Amino acid sequence: MDRYLNELEELLIDLDSGDRCEAVEYYRNYIIEAHLDTYENIVNQLGSTVYLSNMIRKSQTQYYDEDIEISSKKVHSVKNEIQDTRGSQSVVTNNFLWCIVLGIIVVMFLNAFIGIGIFLCILYALYYFIVRNRRK
Repeated sequence: MDRYLNELEELLIDLDSGDRCEAVEYYRNYIIEAHLDTYENIVNQLGSTVYLSNMIRKSQTQYYDEDIEISSKKVHSVKNEIQDTRGSQSVVTNNFLWCIVLGIIVVMFLNAFIGIGIFLCILYALYYFIVRNRRK
């Protein structure tokens, strides 16, 4: 058992030490639970150390690819949320701009009415002074 696991560990030297130790420990427990007591029995059950190391690498790559896929989905989700937020901000900005334009128009009309009121007051004053001066 030790010979098989040592060979496997040497073949997995390119993996992260944590992943390598985890894989070797997993197969150590598997061999013990399966009561595989000879090197030949282990090879018959698990395959050669080269085969098993390749399978472990493939599974590590598969998990890595799945992590990348999940991460990219999260990135796309965050991008969509940011775009939604930006879209709602532009709606708020557009509404704010329309409020400003409407406010300017209202002020212009009020100024026009005030201007008309002042103009009417001046006309009334002129009329009053003209009519009053004629009567005297």
